[in-house]
Amino acid sequence: MLKHTLISTLLPAVLLISFYLSAGEKPTERTENCTTEECHNSYGQQQYVHKPVARGVCKFCHDLVDPEEHSFRLFRTGRELCGACHEEQTRDLITIPSLGQFKPKAQLGKSKYLHEPMEDGNCTDCHDPHSSDNEFLVSSANLADLCRECHEINEHAKNPHEPVADGDCNKCHNSHGSDYHFLLIDSQRQLCLSCHEDTKAELERFKYIHPSVLDRGCSECHEPHGSDYFRLLIKRYVPEFYAPFDVSNYDLCFSCHREDKVLIDKTEILTEFRNGTTNLHYLHVNLPERGRTCRTCHATHASNEPRHLRKNVPYGGWEIPIQFEQTSTGGGCAPGCHDHRLYDRIKPIIYTPDNNP
Repeated sequence: MLKHTLISTLLPAVLLISFYLSAGEKPTERTENCTTEECHNSYGQQQYVHKPVARGVCKFCHDLVDPEEHSFRLFRTGRELCGACHEEQTRDLITIPSLGQFKPKAQLGKSKYLHEPMEDGNCTDCHDPHSSDNEFLVSSANLADLCRECHEINEHAKNPHEPVADGDCNKCHNSHGSDYHFLLIDSQRQLCLSCHEDTKAELERFKYIHPSVLDRGCSECHEPHGSDYFRLLIKRYVPEFYAPFDVSNYDLCFSCHREDKVLIDKTEILTEFRNGTTNLHYLHVNLPERGRTCRTCHATHASNEPRHLRKNVPYGGWEIPIQFEQTSTGGGCAPGCHDHRLYDRIKPIIYTPDNNP
C-alpha cells in the first residue's frame, strides 16, 4: 500500500521535471520568427496559415513586453487589431471618440445589424488567429458547426431547408454585418425569390397578392431553417385535396382568418361565400371524410381571380377548371367535381331534388 502511494505521488513530479529538462528554454531576446522547430512550430503545420504567421512576421500583431520573461502583448485588441488589415470585413464599422473624454471609444456601424462577435470585437470567437485546417481560419470543420455553437437550429426537422441541410449558412446570412434583420444578405422577400423563381413569376404576373406575402414576408408562413410541416410551413396546412374535417388541419390559415368560417353553418356576416345564410365554406370543408381543404379552391401566394381563387384546381395529375363567375350579390362555379352551381346572398338559390345535381 505504501509503495503504491509513493509511486502515485512521485510519478507526476518526475514527469514534470523530465518535461522541463527536455524542453528548450524560452528565448530571452526578440526573435524574427516564432514558428521555428523549437517554439510555435505547430502554427505552420495546418492547411490554412494566417499570412503573418506563414511569413514569420509575428510583430505585425504582437509587441514584446519583457524579453527576460518572454512576454508579449497585442498591438491592439479585438476588431481594431484585425481591422488594421482586414478592412473589407470591418469596413461596416466606424470607430469614433465617445462624447465623454474619459470614456472608451464607442462603435457605430454603417450596417444596421452587426453579428454579435463582430460588434463586441471578439473575432477569435469564430476565427483562429494563427492557423486552422478550415478555410477562412474558422475554428470548426464546417460553417454549419460553427454557427451551431451559438445558434439553436432544429436539426431534426422532418423537412430541412436545403441551404441548412447543406450547411451553407452564408447563402442567406452575412457573417459579419448587414442592413437586413437576422443578418440576411438581402431583404427577406428578395432573398427568397432569388431561389423560388416560380413564386416570383406568380407575384409578377397575377393581380391579387396574398397580404401575408405582400406585407409581412415569407416567414409569416414559412420556417426558413426547417419544419415538420409541408413546404416548411410554421403550422399545419393540409396538402391534400380532400381531408376529414378537423379544425387543427387549418392551423396555418386560422393564424389570420377566423375559424368560425368553417364551424358555423348559418351566418349573415362571417363570409360573403354564402347562399342566403347558408355558409358555403362550412358546406365544403366540414365533412367527416371528403372535406375540401383550403388549397382546393384558393391559391396561397397570388391569383388573377377574386378572393385568391384558383383558375384551376390541382387534382392528381389533372387541373380541374373552376370556372368561377362573380356577381354583385354572389356568383357561381362549374368545376369538374359538381355541375354548375349558383349562390346569392340576397336571393338565395333554392335547390330541390329535381335541380340539385
